[in-house]
Amino acid sequence: MQTSLRLLRPLLIREWRETYAGSFFGGAWNLVQPLLFVLLYWWVFSAVWKMRLPASGTDGSELPFIVFLLSAMLPWMAFQESLVRGVSSVVAKADVLRHSPFPAALYPLSRVLAAHGTYVLVMIVAWAALWVAGMMPTTPWMLIAALLWLGLQALFALGLAWLLAALAVYLRDLIHAVAMVMTFLLFTAPILYPLSQVPEAWRAVVWMHPFTPFAEGFHAILLHGAMPSMLSVGLGFAYTALALLLGYSLFRKLQAGFVDVL
Repeated sequence: MQTSLRLLRPLLIREWRETYAGSFFGGAWNLVQPLLFVLLYWWVFSAVWKMRLPASGTDGSELPFIVFLLSAMLPWMAFQESLVRGVSSVVAKADVLRHSPFPAALYPLSRVLAAHGTYVLVMIVAWAALWVAGMMPTTPWMLIAALLWLGLQALFALGLAWLLAALAVYLRDLIHAVAMVMTFLLFTAPILYPLSQVPEAWRAVVWMHPFTPFAEGFHAILLHGAMPSMLSVGLGFAYTALALLLGYSLFRKLQAGFVDVL
């Protein structure tokens, strides 16, 4: 365990360097990329489609769409990058695994930590700026709660990354499929629209979405200054425990054959 932890830090540093190797702006893309996507979705849903959000707060004022968007969209981007990069983490290190007994489980872990570590800085800046501007109806303590909720999301992503990375060694098409599935999941979770606008007959189905408990948790914390509902907490912890158990168990079971297949 101690050896693995010592190896994790240089692996994270190398992961970050490889991501931006050869780019002129380097780590600045950490801010530019999410900002461009947020602006794109804000323009489409707010400026073009004129999406109206339910009134919030005691004064009955309408919540700005950009605030709603930033509350769950930034965590989603960290989650999405964790899985899109995590699924290929073992396959991408085939040469290393063939010639050294490196603990393969660290590769998905490093990519999940790198993704969430990258976006957490963006989240802190964006959420704090909205709070200071009086646009985000929450409290400083709730901002800390949001980061703790993000930690649970990272554990959920880690379990899925272990699962997908192990399967991708044997099913390479999975690497390409994950990116398409993530696009589908984005539009079927209450990230770009509030759950209240989903037809009531479909809300139970939407709650089964793996990211819905986390999105609704961020909405509760950041938009209402309240802790996530019992349903969000229960499903969030259940999904995370299941993902970690299945993901790590399957990874441990399949990794003995990684070198033969890679």
